[in-house]
Amino acid sequence: MWLVCLKKLKKLAEWVVKWFRKFFPKEIKMLYQPIETLKELIPELSLKEKLLNAIEYSIGQDLDQSVPNDVACVIQVCKVLQKVMEFPDLTYTPVLVRTLKADKRFEGTLDLDVGNIIVNATGTGNNTVIGHTGFIWKNNVIVSNNSLTGKMDTFYTIESWRQRYRIKGEMMTQVFRLKIIS
Repeated sequence: MWLVCLKKLKKLAEWVVKWFRKFFPKEIKMLYQPIETLKELIPELSLKEKLLNAIEYSIGQDLDQSVPNDVACVIQVCKVLQKVMEFPDLTYTPVLVRTLKADKRFEGTLDLDVGNIIVNATGTGNNTVIGHTGFIWKNNVIVSNNSLTGKMDTFYTIESWRQRYRIKGEMMTQVFRLKIIS
C-alpha cells in the first residue's frame, strides 16, 4: 500500500513541476540556481540592522564572565557591538563615553531611538548611584546588564532609567547612535 501511495505522490509531483514549467518557466529556472547566485538576490543588512539583531539576541544572555556581574554593563555593551564591528573591551562608563565620542562611527544625539546607546557615566552626578549603560530598545525599554544575574535584560524603561540616574543620581545622560555610512 505504501508503495502505491509513493508512486501516486511521485506522479503528482511530476505533474505539478510540468504545470509550473508550462506557466512559469522563468520562476522554475530560478529555483534551480546555485546558492551563490541566490545570495546575490538577498540584500545585505545595514550595520544598524545587524546591531538591532545583535541587541535582540543578547537579551537573556551573559556575554562576558570576565567582569563581576554588578559592574559588567560596559563590557556587555562592548560584546554586543563586537558582534557587528571591531570594538575594544572596556569596563568603565567614563572610558566608554570617551571611546564613543572619539569613534567616527558614532555621534552624540538627543534621540531616544531603538538601537542607540545610553550612558550615565560614573562621576557625573552626586555619587549616590554608579554609572550604567545599555541600548534603547522597543516599547521604551532599555536592554542592559542586570547586576544580579549578569545577563542582558529589559529591567529598565526609559522613565525608570531617568528616575534612577538623572533624578536620583543627578547624572548626565548621554546618548550615541551609529552614523549612517553610505
